[in-house]
Parts: sequence; C-alpha cells; structure tokens
Amino acid sequence: MNNKDKDEFKTSRRNWLRFIGGFIVGLAVGGGAGYYLRGLIVPPLPPTKEYRMMTYSARVDEWFPIIVYRYNMQKRTDVKFSFKRVEWLDFPMSFSAAIAAGEKLDFILYDPHWAAPYVERGLIPDHYKLFPKEFFKDWYPWTLEANVIASGKSRILCGIPYDVQTFGIYYNKKIFRQMGIEVPNWLTKDYPDAFTRDEFYDICDMLKRNGIEPIAFAGGETWYYIFPFYFAILQFQKDPVEFAINSMKGRIRYEGPEYEQIFEEAKNLSKYFAEGFKVEKESTAASLYTAGKTAMFIGGTWARRYMIPVAPPDFPWGVFPVPYNPPLHGGTFGGTSPSWAILSTVKGEDLEVLKDFIMFVCEDTNILTYTSIDPGVGLPFKSTYKDEVIKLNLFRPAEIFNEFLRISEFAKVWLDWVYEPEIVTAITTEISNVIMGIHTPKEASREVQRVHDKLVKEGKAYYPQE
Repeated sequence: MNNKDKDEFKTSRRNWLRFIGGFIVGLAVGGGAGYYLRGLIVPPLPPTKEYRMMTYSARVDEWFPIIVYRYNMQKRTDVKFSFKRVEWLDFPMSFSAAIAAGEKLDFILYDPHWAAPYVERGLIPDHYKLFPKEFFKDWYPWTLEANVIASGKSRILCGIPYDVQTFGIYYNKKIFRQMGIEVPNWLTKDYPDAFTRDEFYDICDMLKRNGIEPIAFAGGETWYYIFPFYFAILQFQKDPVEFAINSMKGRIRYEGPEYEQIFEEAKNLSKYFAEGFKVEKESTAASLYTAGKTAMFIGGTWARRYMIPVAPPDFPWGVFPVPYNPPLHGGTFGGTSPSWAILSTVKGEDLEVLKDFIMFVCEDTNILTYTSIDPGVGLPFKSTYKDEVIKLNLFRPAEIFNEFLRISEFAKVWLDWVYEPEIVTAITTEISNVIMGIHTPKEASREVQRVHDKLVKEGKAYYPQE
C-alpha cells in the first residue's frame, strides 16, 4: 500500500469512526433522528425553560417536586419549575422586594389576603380571563367568588384556589348537652341559620351563671380582632362586601352610625370571652377549648392544627355558623389560602405553559397529593374529590367536615381582602381598643374615618370619593 492509499484509508477510517460515534450518541439521545448526517454532529438537547415560583408553603419541598415530576412525565419534558420559599409573614415584603429588584418570578402560591395592593400595581391579572370556563366547571361557585378581590379597578379573580378556609363557632357537644342546650338542625335549612343573636347571648349568659367560660378567644393575636368585627357586621349588613366598598367610596362614613353600631356589637360579644383572653395566642385559645375549659371557640378551619394534637380521642367536636339577626340570615366569610397566581409580566408561550401547569396541578389526584402531605385547611373547592377527602381522612375530625363545608357555601370574601390595608389595620386596632376600654365605639369610628381621610388626601384610596 503506497502513501496515498494509506492516507485515504486513514481518512476513510476516521470518517467511519465519526459516523459510528455519532450514530451511537444519536441513539442514546433519542434514536436515529438524534444526530445529524450532515457533518455527523450530535445536536444539543432541546432547551429547557425554567419557571420560578415564590411561596410560603411550609412543606413545598415535599409535595411540589412530586407534582412537577408527574407533569414532566405526563405532559412536557422540556420545562422545569423551581421555587423560592419564604416565611408566611415575610411574604409581602419579600415579594415586593423581589419585584423591585427585578428578580425573575413567573408565578406565586400565595395568601390572597395580600392581593389587593398587587392588583392595584398591575402585578396580578384577572384569572377568570386567563383560564377557560371549562376549567371551573366542577368548582363550587362560592369558592371562586370568595377569591374575588373587589379592588379599586374591578372585581377580579386574584388567583386559582388550592385550599379553602372559613370560620365559624366551634362548640363542645358534651358541655352543651349537660347544660340542656340543643343546637338546631341548621344543615338542612336554606341558609346557615342556627341560633339567633339573642339566643346566642342567652346561651352565653347561662353558661356564665353555671361557672363555665363561654368562648375562647385569641386576644393576644393582633389580627384576631377581625373576628369580632366579622361577627358584628353579619348582624347588621345583608351584603358586607357592598357595605365595605360603599365605605371605601365615601358613600358610608366610617364615623357614621353603622360603624359605631358594629364596634358596640363587638364589645358586647367580648363580654363572653374567657378570662385572660387578652394575652392568649391562637394555639393557647384553641387548646383551652379542646381541654374543655371553655364551651366554644371562635376561629377558622386552620385552627384545627393546634387542636388536633392536644384534643382527647373522644373529644365531642361540633361547629355551628355565626348567629344571625332576623330578618337577616346567617353567613360567614372565607377564602382560599394558598392560591396560584400567574404574574401579569408573563406573556405568550410562557403564559400558556403556566396555565397548562396550574390546570394540571388542580387535577384531583394532585390536589389530594398536596392535601395529604400538607393538610392545611383541607376543605375541598371542587365537588369531584369531596368523598376522597373523607375517605383518606384529610380533614380531621370528620365530625365537623360537613358542617364547615355547609357553612362555606355562604362565604363572602374576607373583608380584609377588600378594604385598603391601612383601613384593615385601623379596624382591628380600634376593635381591640373598644374591647379593652381604651376607646368608645364613637371614638373608634372617628379614628377609622381619620385614616380613610388621610388615604384620600394622599391619593392612596382604592376608589374615587362619591
């Protein structure tokens, strides 16, 4: 073999080895189509798009990767999702700081209590407009309505619910039975009408006469004073959300007789709070109830996380709705926490990916996975998986599941999602001041009006004044 033949042989051999190598690598990344014949170069893998989430969910590292893995296996392999977790109370500041710093965030799993200012800043779009109507066909309508923010711009769905919460009055069936108190069968009524306001106060008086503390209340928690406000407003206002909006627009004065009446009613209710309530945290107040130290506890579905670990196995659970004041009917407030929200900065194909992902996340199997790992509130927001929640014991105790679910059907959105944050702070502060005897109901009303006037003057009110 001459030198020319040797060179041609070496070149042919190199080309053949390159071909074989490219073919093998090509098969490894997806078959014969995974390599280029021209140039025998293996192409790069498809680009992976990453979407970033911020959340406060305590156990997000346990349940979120499972759902992402399912999405990659069942839907798309070319996208990935990551998260940044912050503490619940730190979320508003952390989120605002991230936005201000230009940090990449595509979606959030957040508490819609904080949604109003985000809506006002244009960060959260109306999710009714983002998702197809078919997506909501199995959802309880009240679940979505309770996630609607009545902002200064419009009424928008501020996120996709992932857990449902509401509040009512827990009671001890054994104590009620011993005192001869019979709870009406309100579950079969058209409205959640159990006790009237007057009947409820009569029950509280009777309990006190017999040496039993009527109500455990977490007066050591600043935010808890919204509950006496909720209790009171339900006694006098048929449509609390409309009432709040009219107040924000200036049609109803915060220093007027309506708010003075509400503050007075909150003070009346507080007469039945257990001794020492002013320093009680939610966990302690809930424990007093489950220890049989009080007959009742005012609080939300989430308070069960404090009750269940300390309640005796045979504890006689019961729940009834907030008392009503005829001719008004019973009602409650509620909402969803957490909720998924896509930021308004996400557009085009990225928006379609995130919509598809959230619809996948909200499939029953994935909801149940989340709920089983991080039980949270546990009330279903769709009818399709209600029975599975009971079967898997994901809402404990089961005795109060149907009661809370029925109460939730009449939930109005939490008013602290509706009012400006400064007004919420003023209301809870003044409810506390009235209960503590620092201010009279009239003085409290004037103080809230002062805060409202300041917002209007500074251009921070959600609504133009009428």
